[in-house]
Amino acid sequence: MFKESYKCSDDVTKQLLFKFRQKDFSKKVYIKIENEIIMAAYADNINRFQKLSLSDKIYEHSSTWFPIIFSSDFRLGTAWQGWQIPNFDTYFEYDRHKNVVRIKTFQRQQISLDFYQESIQKIIDKNILSVFAKEKSKKIMIAYSGGIDSLVILSYIIKNKLQEKVILVNFENLFTRKEKKINNLTLEKKLGFETLQIKIDIGDFLESCNTKNLLQASCYCTLS
Repeated sequence: MFKESYKCSDDVTKQLLFKFRQKDFSKKVYIKIENEIIMAAYADNINRFQKLSLSDKIYEHSSTWFPIIFSSDFRLGTAWQGWQIPNFDTYFEYDRHKNVVRIKTFQRQQISLDFYQESIQKIIDKNILSVFAKEKSKKIMIAYSGGIDSLVILSYIIKNKLQEKVILVNFENLFTRKEKKINNLTLEKKLGFETLQIKIDIGDFLESCNTKNLLQASCYCTLS
């Protein structure tokens, strides 16, 4: 049952919200409701609205870093003031006859933690195996840091006995990191993985800066 309805701001909003639920789209849609009028946009066409401003509440900014959105503050909204990304429970439908967008909310199904964990494991397994299925005759290179994300991927590769089809690529940043100890990936080699280590030092950093490519230099100067 629809509980709310709003007038459409323009034709783009009508198209986006004709029969829309965020879970059915890979591309995020931004929503704003103001003075009983609903507006919708993708990130690449949101600038068609005037008076578009950044939300100061969720940004941390300094002159030496790009703006950062903290994950703990995601409920405060999006980067644009007054705009929200609807959750998967909200359904939008455009009514051509009344020229309004109607909104209703679905009730979530309660599931057990065991069922959730089993479902996630199946999704990860399926996604990893699909990558290997596409590249049957080639080795797959994985950017490997040794952190929790990398270890989860490795555990699934070992589970499916795919070590021989993988090359672990490890970047050793010898310039900005405090510890100079190098991880030789001894354990990973014992587990049957081929490894490739790329060491980056101050010479590489200076070479990046001398290219006069701001993007290349800024990508090198990260906190990681």
